[in-house]
Amino acid sequence: MKTKEIKKEKSILVDLRSIRDKISNELTGMTPEQVVEYLKKKKTLHPKSVWQ
Repeated sequence: MKTKEIKKEKSILVDLRSIRDKISNELTGMTPEQVVEYLKKKKTLHPKSVWQ
Protein backbone atom coordinates (compact mmCIF):
# COMPACT_ATOMS: atom_id res chain seq x y z
CA MET A 1 0.00 0.00 0.00
CA LYS A 2 1.37 3.41 -0.95
CA THR A 3 1.14 6.29 1.44
CA LYS A 4 0.60 9.84 0.31
CA GLU A 5 3.09 12.47 1.28
CA ILE A 6 1.42 15.45 2.85
CA LYS A 7 3.06 18.83 2.48
CA LYS A 8 3.06 20.65 5.75
CA GLU A 9 2.56 24.36 5.22
CA LYS A 10 2.05 27.05 7.75
CA SER A 11 -1.56 27.22 8.74
CA ILE A 12 -3.61 30.38 8.58
CA LEU A 13 -3.78 30.37 12.35
CA VAL A 14 0.00 30.53 12.62
CA ASP A 15 0.07 33.42 10.12
CA LEU A 16 -2.60 35.33 12.04
CA ARG A 17 -0.76 34.83 15.32
CA SER A 18 2.48 36.15 13.83
CA ILE A 19 0.65 39.23 12.48
CA ARG A 20 -0.94 39.80 15.88
CA ASP A 21 2.44 39.50 17.61
CA LYS A 22 4.04 41.92 15.15
CA ILE A 23 1.33 44.55 15.67
CA SER A 24 1.50 44.05 19.42
CA ASN A 25 5.25 44.69 19.39
CA GLU A 26 4.77 47.85 17.29
CA LEU A 27 2.11 49.22 19.65
CA THR A 28 3.91 48.63 22.94
CA GLY A 29 4.65 51.83 24.77
CA MET A 30 2.37 54.00 22.63
CA THR A 31 -0.18 56.35 24.08
CA PRO A 32 -3.79 56.01 22.92
CA GLU A 33 -3.34 59.07 20.70
CA GLN A 34 -0.27 57.51 19.08
CA VAL A 35 -2.17 54.27 18.50
CA VAL A 36 -4.94 56.19 16.70
CA GLU A 37 -2.37 57.90 14.45
CA TYR A 38 -0.63 54.57 13.81
CA LEU A 39 -3.90 52.96 12.74
CA LYS A 40 -4.78 55.91 10.48
CA LYS A 41 -1.44 55.59 8.67
CA LYS A 42 -1.62 51.80 8.31
CA LYS A 43 -2.49 50.45 4.88
CA THR A 44 -5.89 48.77 4.91
CA LEU A 45 -7.10 45.79 2.98
CA HIS A 46 -10.22 47.61 1.78
CA PRO A 47 -10.52 51.35 1.17
CA LYS A 48 -12.66 53.27 3.62
CA SER A 49 -14.82 54.66 0.81
CA VAL A 50 -16.19 51.18 0.12
CA TRP A 51 -17.74 51.03 3.60
CA GLN A 52 -19.32 54.47 3.60
